[in-house]
Amino acid sequence: MQIEEVNPPAPDWLIGLMFCVLIAAPIAGAYLLDRRRVARGASAFPLSGYDHTNRFVWGYFLGISVFMISAGLLVAVPVNIIRTGNVSDSDSIALLLLIAFYLTMAVLGLLICRLNRWAFALFSLLTFNPILWLVNAAYASQRWTWRSNRNL
Repeated sequence: MQIEEVNPPAPDWLIGLMFCVLIAAPIAGAYLLDRRRVARGASAFPLSGYDHTNRFVWGYFLGISVFMISAGLLVAVPVNIIRTGNVSDSDSIALLLLIAFYLTMAVLGLLICRLNRWAFALFSLLTFNPILWLVNAAYASQRWTWRSNRNL
């Protein structure tokens, strides 16, 4: 007897397209935001002590990609729960914690794009990735003295 699948898997080209978008969009967005920041920063804050020559592409890339992934998961988790329809009490607590985590990460992604250095540090800790901790520590050590200004 053959078992029929209720939900067929997504085609391979669609999965490949999703990965391309999740990689290409943050890269393009990071370069565009950094170019705009450098152009605005030099004229808008001439006496702020802000170093306009340092790039913030890695920070923008992290902020955009974290926001995109977290926002996507914030939508995907409830949609999947509604589709399957079976959630026990213990699962609902875990799912609420998961949604709270994704919401926190999405907000941190937005704050990183606003050049909030504490959001960058908190995001680095919440990744639970020692390699990313080292990379972000080296990156942030060169940029930690920047003024935390919302208009940059």
